[in-house]
Amino acid sequence: MTDMTKEEAVKFFAEFYGGEHHIPGDVRENDNGWWGVAHYGELASYDYNYLTRLVLLAHDRCIRVSVHGCNGDHVRISIWNRDPAEECIMSGHPTIEEALSKWRKNNPAREKPEKIQPLDDVMEAKSVTFEGLADEAHIIADFEEVKEGEIEP
Repeated sequence: MTDMTKEEAVKFFAEFYGGEHHIPGDVRENDNGWWGVAHYGELASYDYNYLTRLVLLAHDRCIRVSVHGCNGDHVRISIWNRDPAEECIMSGHPTIEEALSKWRKNNPAREKPEKIQPLDDVMEAKSVTFEGLADEAHIIADFEEVKEGEIEP
């Protein structure tokens, strides 16, 4: 497999970040044809799904991705070409279908759990009685009087 060019690396990161103008800083060459960027913040699998997008894009393009710390709140994301036809772990790269098939051999799919009822729905279902509010008002008034020294504790 040939070394990755800067143009190929920029194209990969532009697709990952949703446009070349969103790439954080320069795409820099590391060693031996590796290219990378310093990513600020977290890589998550669902909300702001950067981690999922990175893995899926890497498998779709057969590009090896490495994520490692570089400083403070940044991680370095490094990429380099791999040969999809090569079966050697050091030079090949599976497609997402191949990787998922291999994963499923030892990790069967689980059914999605039932949806958890949102807290807002639970709170709407509970009614607050007028008496309950009146009791709370008396407790607060009593506390204020104790605080001001009108009633002994």
